[in-house]
Amino acid sequence: MIYFLTIGCNENVILGANVKLSDTGSIIDTDTDTDTDIDTDTDTEEISLPQPTELLYIHSATQLYSWSDETGFSGIGNFTLPDGNQPNITDIAINSAGEFYAISTSSLYQVNPDTADLLLMGSLSEPLFGLAFDASDTLYGSGNGLFIVNVTSSSLIPIDLDTSLQNTGDLVGTPDGSLFCFMDNPESAAGDVLLSIAPQSGTTQIIASLEIEEFWGAAYAYNMIIAVSNSGYMLLIDLETGEANAYETEVTDLWGASSNPVFVD
Repeated sequence: MIYFLTIGCNENVILGANVKLSDTGSIIDTDTDTDTDIDTDTDTEEISLPQPTELLYIHSATQLYSWSDETGFSGIGNFTLPDGNQPNITDIAINSAGEFYAISTSSLYQVNPDTADLLLMGSLSEPLFGLAFDASDTLYGSGNGLFIVNVTSSSLIPIDLDTSLQNTGDLVGTPDGSLFCFMDNPESAAGDVLLSIAPQSGTTQIIASLEIEEFWGAAYAYNMIIAVSNSGYMLLIDLETGEANAYETEVTDLWGASSNPVFVD
């Protein structure tokens, strides 16, 4: 069962029902060589990218990190196209085959997880800010609405929901086929809500109200939703008990996150 959570912030402490403050994780923020091994041939069928090897990837608009509870943040590289352009990346997602995707507000990309180099896949007809694969490897994107994203053509198919999605943060998929979405609280000028979405039926439910806002990154691992805010908070929500653990990170301006389904410990 997922319990309704009300999570607040008081200086460096996050307080609320079923909320504990975890120890602050160590942070390692090291830039690495961003030289690319990506083939710049425009025929994507001939390009083979390495599979991701870390459990969790988090990013700012321009830089990709890996993260673990043992080492904290480790810099991988700046998001870079073969022509040297560096688009602002709004979110990332990895499917069960280890294919690593990213979006800007205007385009869909594949990502080299070793270098953060980008391969342009196509243009988007709507600006998207959240990206996630569900359990069947269907790719969803969120912005002002929810869409299925065709990874081959980059076309978008709108999904009818029983509520309006506006000013969304990140999407995250779970093994039972559910989607979760962070977005602005429709009843308050501050804070986010966590929304559960059944994409097949279009039904939604607010399951958490948060006084912290701008949770722009979210991932699923160990039966938990792991979310990061633009202001530098990390929130862990246990989907079975509803318990939440949260702490501040030393890295801010975080824009997105994804777990890695093919991670091998």
